[in-house]
Amino acid sequence: MVIEIRHRTTGDLLREVEAPTLARVELVGACLAGADLRRQILTLARLQKADLREADLSFALLNQVDFASADLTGANAIGAALNDADLTSANLTGANLLNANLFRARLNDSVLRGAILVGADLAEADLAGADLTDAVFDAYTRWPDAFDATAHGACLRQDPPCR
Repeated sequence: MVIEIRHRTTGDLLREVEAPTLARVELVGACLAGADLRRQILTLARLQKADLREADLSFALLNQVDFASADLTGANAIGAALNDADLTSANLTGANLLNANLFRARLNDSVLRGAILVGADLAEADLAGADLTDAVFDAYTRWPDAFDATAHGACLRQDPPCR
């Protein structure tokens, strides 16, 4: 079976994967900028150093995916399940992680500048060295115990905007 990964707006073919599902797929260093991966199951996939800029990962199952050093700038991951995902040194600048589940995710040394973390579950996540400058969160965002998001540059959403 061949799975086609297409661009979310143009429909252009970005990659063909010969597999029954995208779970456990090897896409190390793949160029998937703008990919439409909505609601896909990529559990245990390897996407280290992949280019996923502006990709749509909304409501995808990304548990235990290896995104180490991947570029997810501007990615849409609304409602995505990223439990135990490895996002070490990943670039998530401007990513939309609204209501995403990042329980026990490894985000050490990742860049989350301007990311939307409203309602996200980051309980037990490893945020050592993460850059949260201007990331937006709310009262429903779950952080690791004793983690002070504002001390790391994140901004509590409020009306009017915090800046």
